[in-house]
Amino acid sequence: MRFFRLLLAIAVVGAAGVLGYLAFRWVATPRHFADLVAADAIAYVRLSGVGTLSDRIVREEDLLGAREVQESLDRWYAKTLEEAGRGELGVPASVTRNLIESIDAIHVAVLPPADVPAGGRGELASVSAGDPQVILFVEMADLEPWQALVSELGSRVSEKDLSGEKVYDLTKVGGGTQLLAWPMGDVVVLSTEKPLADVIRAKEDGLSDSLADTEAFREAHGRFAAEGDLFFFANLAVVRETMAREIEGAEAPAFDWMEPADRERALAEARERKDADRRALHAWNEFGSVAGAVSADGRLVVEVRAAKGKKIPAFLVRDSEKKKLLERIPASAPLAVVAGYEGGKETRRSFSEWLKEKTGAGVRVEDLGMEAPVAKQLMEGLSQLEDEVVVIANDFMIAAIPVDEELAFFVAPNAAGKWGIAAIFDWEDRRQIETFNRKIFQEGSRQELPWQTLEYDGLSIRFLDLAEMAAEKGDGKLPEGLEQVQLRVGYALDDEFAYYGSVDLIRELRRPTGKTIADVVRYDGVDEENCFFFTLQVGPFLHGPRSQFEPLARVQEVLRRRIPAGARYSATVTADEERVTLRSNVPFPGLAAWLALDEDFHEEFRKAVE
Repeated sequence: MRFFRLLLAIAVVGAAGVLGYLAFRWVATPRHFADLVAADAIAYVRLSGVGTLSDRIVREEDLLGAREVQESLDRWYAKTLEEAGRGELGVPASVTRNLIESIDAIHVAVLPPADVPAGGRGELASVSAGDPQVILFVEMADLEPWQALVSELGSRVSEKDLSGEKVYDLTKVGGGTQLLAWPMGDVVVLSTEKPLADVIRAKEDGLSDSLADTEAFREAHGRFAAEGDLFFFANLAVVRETMAREIEGAEAPAFDWMEPADRERALAEARERKDADRRALHAWNEFGSVAGAVSADGRLVVEVRAAKGKKIPAFLVRDSEKKKLLERIPASAPLAVVAGYEGGKETRRSFSEWLKEKTGAGVRVEDLGMEAPVAKQLMEGLSQLEDEVVVIANDFMIAAIPVDEELAFFVAPNAAGKWGIAAIFDWEDRRQIETFNRKIFQEGSRQELPWQTLEYDGLSIRFLDLAEMAAEKGDGKLPEGLEQVQLRVGYALDDEFAYYGSVDLIRELRRPTGKTIADVVRYDGVDEENCFFFTLQVGPFLHGPRSQFEPLARVQEVLRRRIPAGARYSATVTADEERVTLRSNVPFPGLAAWLALDEDFHEEFRKAVE
């Protein structure tokens, strides 16, 4: 009997937990109106918490003296409302303030231009270019402030019938630009006539093919809608189609004022630009949509998803895992970047195959942002590049860094406070890395350089002493500021890693003597397991030892009055065959408010850099 009671208790607790979770998801997932928008919408954006947003973007943990910045923001906000009320709308500021504070969310849907003919989608026929259609859904806690605004606007607002519903014509308020408003329950919908009529009909009859029905939007909203105050989604396939119609519909220049020969040349150039625009649209057609969210505290997530039936290019795909090289980079490094690899050879091979596929489909390498000789070598001489690592193609030196799993780059001071840069990666082929070093540092220099060798912990570091080289060629004086830079630079190789950069940092990479980035980095707002990691330890740098380079020291002094000592900004990227996701925890809203509104800082910074 006790056993059955226990089972009953477990069942009750489990059911309560499931219901609680479902209730949380129902409450936590914000509302959308994508079911009233056609599936071929270009984009959908929602800004939540509009009425309280200005009170949440400046936080004590992000800014020292946050109260003063918030007071400046409040003054700017009040002034903006005053100008919007009396200047733009001609109503008391209290009316606009009450309206703004009653808004829970603003939803914006962007649709293709209305003059795209029905049924013509997918064809590149001659179509006149038009402006995208925009629909605003203003979600309100109370419609009374909206009604008060309409009352204040008086005769400038007229009523009309649209698809059987009473709507307000705000054209006179907008200075002649057509704008209609339809109160839909606790929502005010604003747009021009055709899009608004479509929304009214969709509300009444439903849409057989709405944005909410598409898999891409449905998944994006489920993943990101509750992650921030701003949610966004864009259908890249429709963006490409819309841009294609604009390209095809653009009026050809006449150049009637030119001489015949010049006119023909100008027309040929215009045709070539149009062809280049066409090709560029299809350069990255593997990507089908982009979506993400931004929160008031600055957390950002952006995800690019593969188009239906396609995959993310293989050379971009990486296994996500915690970065091991962070355990070698000193904690004093204000900047560190670590990228994951799936083997240099495999990465080069997949990139070459992708290039061949693109060029075979008519895309030119220039449209991909590459130099033709480099692309040709990657496509036609891949085997040579894999064997030799460094090759010359039409005076272009192409170097393939033979990384196996991870590559890291960072900037850091040594014990004396002098700054240096260094890179480290695990290599996949010893012969290749030795060839790489010889061709880049010896043959590539085309001159005999005074290389020296230093032995450290079983590691032979070949380096150049730039201070000694400068002394031999000049008066021995270094340019101002270089005395604070580590001037012994070189490279080294052991059984696992290749090291490049300043000698002092190579020694630290070989045998870390103190805390490393792995000991101090925080992963709040970013992915701990990733294929790309970036961190900027701005707080520890600003509040650390004063720079010996006086201009930098003055800037350091000014910035440390606002940036907390613990400010560490990070960003990560993950990538699989279906999606590439960027996450960041940089508090952009608060920093932007400070930089825009702190006039004292502007003056102090100007003096510091003079």
